[in-house]
Amino acid sequence: MRLSERAAEARIRRAAKRLNLQIEKSRWRLGSVDNYCWFRIVDPYRNAVEAGARFDLDIADTANWLADAAKDANLPALAASLQELAKAKIEGRAA
Repeated sequence: MRLSERAAEARIRRAAKRLNLQIEKSRWRLGSVDNYCWFRIVDPYRNAVEAGARFDLDIADTANWLADAAKDANLPALAASLQELAKAKIEGRAA
């Protein structure tokens, strides 16, 4: 499966919303020690970073983390969809 980076990000955001989580993307384009310019997963109800505190999760890592969370939440269809997304070819990724 081929997806644009924007479509993959939208799918990940929708999946995170189903798990009561948020995906935050670093908009700062200069890499630093504390910012790798990718994504992090946040629990908005506890105001806690769940994964990628330094914005160090790429799309595949984010999808894999959410797939594990979906398995824990007993949502196998969502987990399978996210695992498929993690294996997909993302067009336009600068990695």
